[in-house]
Amino acid sequence: FAGYLVAKAILQGEHIDGHFSHAFLCNILELKTGLEDIKELSPCIYNSLDFILNNDIDEVFPHPGGP
Repeated sequence: FAGYLVAKAILQGEHIDGHFSHAFLCNILELKTGLEDIKELSPCIYNSLDFILNNDIDEVFPHPGGP
């Protein structure tokens, strides 16, 4: 929703006095975003996702009924 407001303001030549995150700006410009972009918004979420990607989570969260 915020993207539509920003786009409408840009198309109408309105000045927006605000600071946007790198991820939000990449989204508006249709650039790829990655895990590093989340780090700016929420270090806690970034750390959790990074842990899941870089560790064997089956040791932390074993499958129910599994071996």
